[in-house]
Amino acid sequence: MNEKYNKYDVIIIGGGYAGCVTAICCARERLKVAIFEKNDKLCRKLLSTGNGRCNFSNEIINDNCYYSNSDIAGIIPKDSYKDSICFLNSIGVREKSINGYLYPYTNQAKTIRDAIEIAVSDLSIDVYLNTQVDNIVSQKESFIVSGCNLKFSSTHVVMATGSCAAPQIGGSDLGYKLANDLNIKLTDIHPALVGLLSNDSRLKHLSGVRCHGKVSWQTASFEGEIQFNKDGISGYPVMCLSRIITASLTDSAKLIIDFLPDDTTENIKKELTQRIINNGHSKSIHECMIGLLNDKCIDVILWDKHIAIDTPSSNITISDIDLIVKSIKSFSLKIKSSKGYESAQVAAGGVDLKQIDLITMESITYPNMYFIGEILDIDGICGGYNLEWARLSASRASKRIINKHNDSN
Repeated sequence: MNEKYNKYDVIIIGGGYAGCVTAICCARERLKVAIFEKNDKLCRKLLSTGNGRCNFSNEIINDNCYYSNSDIAGIIPKDSYKDSICFLNSIGVREKSINGYLYPYTNQAKTIRDAIEIAVSDLSIDVYLNTQVDNIVSQKESFIVSGCNLKFSSTHVVMATGSCAAPQIGGSDLGYKLANDLNIKLTDIHPALVGLLSNDSRLKHLSGVRCHGKVSWQTASFEGEIQFNKDGISGYPVMCLSRIITASLTDSAKLIIDFLPDDTTENIKKELTQRIINNGHSKSIHECMIGLLNDKCIDVILWDKHIAIDTPSSNITISDIDLIVKSIKSFSLKIKSSKGYESAQVAAGGVDLKQIDLITMESITYPNMYFIGEILDIDGICGGYNLEWARLSASRASKRIINKHNDSN
């Protein structure tokens, strides 16, 4: 005897930003849509993005903004952000640009979440909160989706489960488990956009410092505000590098910090030498360096080179200056590990992109099944790039679903 289930055109597993964009786009074309969300509200993680302001995209997009184990050159168009603006405008959210970083005009992530909830309600999208899907069965022309003692049938299934990053606000490994059950290949998964931990004793002296600098790891580097604490380091450049750092930690590898990236080694030597010449009989080396760097950074750099901070600048040799400047331009820090998934904004790795048609987001193995957003092996640097990918992948999947639905009717 054949079982009968409540049937949908589209079931979306995961009610984050990517899942909700897909639901809204499909429901606008009169498809019957359901969202299954294991948390008690939609877009829970969205509320914490951009420090609560929700940096949803960026006017500067290129291949260097994203990481993957696959070749993703050209996957994300340079003008993709325009479509994000159009989508948010369509649900009533105005935008503003701050140096190319795009935010809701209200500066509140809640604005986007509230607008999404209103759109979902207005379009009569069925939402099942506190409902975790635990099984997906692929049949000839449909999928059976079950969880929490419920079973539903759907022509299309969209996997928008996110990642295991930030479990305290809803992140989980649900999507990976469901993918494994379907024999979908996953790449290695590890924290990204995350602070880093170090056992370096110098950090206790740098704790609390926020300063501009360039941070390098192997051949990659980013520039911006660096934040030090007693057991680690974070800030924009560190977060952007964390993906490759957590994947390539070795006993010998070190993070390199340039505290004055806007100036050359030679110019800094000249300036410091001139300061010493001008003040050598009245000031210490620390006093001569005031204005070059944060006070705590000055002390640590001097201590690191075994130079007492109260050393009269007249006693500083050319060799000392070389050592000081070298430390300013290439201060090294051994990294122990990342701060883990609880501190990570996203996770690197996920569903192998080779198993997905990246134009339609459709599974190559399972027709009418789609993978979007953070569950995939693609993640961006800081700056709105991950939400841009969530929106773009959702738009591609919904377009494919709508076209297939129209072709079959």
